[in-house]
Amino acid sequence: MSLTYEKLTRKPLVFLRITGMTVKEFEVLSEKVHPLWNKLLKSKKLEGRPTKLRTMRDHLLALLMYYRTYITYDFLGYLFGLSTSNIWYAVNRVQPLVLKVVAI
Repeated sequence: MSLTYEKLTRKPLVFLRITGMTVKEFEVLSEKVHPLWNKLLKSKKLEGRPTKLRTMRDHLLALLMYYRTYITYDFLGYLFGLSTSNIWYAVNRVQPLVLKVVAI
């Protein structure tokens, strides 16, 4: 099984239940995070082998699913087809970017 943003947006009600956001709200958040993501990609902070989570939206989806459900990284990794450590890195890679654009 390999969950992706593209697959999940085909079912908007499921998307809402899993992430706590509508697809449109997710898109707005994604547009705010995207410039920071591009800046991160240009820096040397993302060296190493690429993961199966190729897009920023997939990283963001994993983070929101974790926040919404607090499932284990083992289970989240299984859903995205990643190891526990890879999903941990993916979630923690995008989390600071989201915190910057959603300052409380």
